[in-house]
Amino acid sequence: MKLLALLLPILLAAVKFQASPVARVTRLLELLKDKVVKQGKDEEKLWEKMQCHCKKTLKSLEDGIGQEQSRLPVLQSDLMAMTAQKAQLEAEKEQAASDKKEAIAALTGAKELRQKDAKDYVTLKAESEKSIAAVEKAIAALEKGLAGSFLQTSDADVLRQMVSSANLRVSDRDALASIFAAEDDSASSPSSSMVVGTLQSMRDSMKEDQTAADTRETEAQQSFLGMVRAKTAEVATLDTEIEAKTTRIGQISVDMVNKQSSIDDSNKKVQADTRDDVLAFPEVFTNALWFVQLVFGSCSHSQVNKPRSHHGTVLSQEDSAFLSDTKESCSNQEQDSDAELETCLMEVDTAF
Repeated sequence: MKLLALLLPILLAAVKFQASPVARVTRLLELLKDKVVKQGKDEEKLWEKMQCHCKKTLKSLEDGIGQEQSRLPVLQSDLMAMTAQKAQLEAEKEQAASDKKEAIAALTGAKELRQKDAKDYVTLKAESEKSIAAVEKAIAALEKGLAGSFLQTSDADVLRQMVSSANLRVSDRDALASIFAAEDDSASSPSSSMVVGTLQSMRDSMKEDQTAADTRETEAQQSFLGMVRAKTAEVATLDTEIEAKTTRIGQISVDMVNKQSSIDDSNKKVQADTRDDVLAFPEVFTNALWFVQLVFGSCSHSQVNKPRSHHGTVLSQEDSAFLSDTKESCSNQEQDSDAELETCLMEVDTAF
């Protein structure tokens, strides 16, 4: 009925201007049916194009999802490797910092010990030189028979201290003690000759000890300087290592952030390309075959074109019925005026 209501103005125009209204109405119905059929074919072509586009889009989405899903394990593996590498570098950095601290502590301790040893050496050397000088003066005084004059000097006090503390044989100690028992200068005697010999032996022994002490001090200084150079180089190397590892840790941290961002982007892309996300926006159904399946339950054009096919069938049936009814209603009115024919057709429309 709705279809005939739409066609009625056309039919009226045809009846008004043509000699044979029934023939013209029939022709118009045939043309309308042809137009409906043509529209159906055109729509089918458009449907096929849309379906092809949907399939291509679906294939592209599936390929994109597949690529991202295959890419995700690689990205996650890289992130885990970076995390392990960063942890290793941080542990190595901490160890290098600990080694540097130990090297600096060792260097500080060595400097303090060296300063103490050097101070002790200077003190002992001064005492040794003073003792050697006193012995030499005593020898010279005894050789000149001036023992009494020597005993009045400060060097005699130094010699007394040496005699009391020196590791001497009893006979040598007694011989030296006899010097301090003399009351005046006297000529050399056998006993004074023996004392001079004892003093000369003491002098030579002290000089040898001092030479050995000088050698030990020189070696200690050289060893200390070598240790300082080694520890300084070690600290410099550790500083370079710490700086390099700090830089590397920073770079890996940035890479980890970028890698995590890539993982997040891949996850978002996979989610955006999945069926649920596509179906969440039905207005883009022309770009998604899934929506077509959801609405029509099929990707077949015949399912979607059922209403149009039904319209064509109904139109053919209405055409036949209309011709029959029109001929019957208007067979006796072919000589009437155009106004009467229009009234007749309007009555037909009212009947429908």
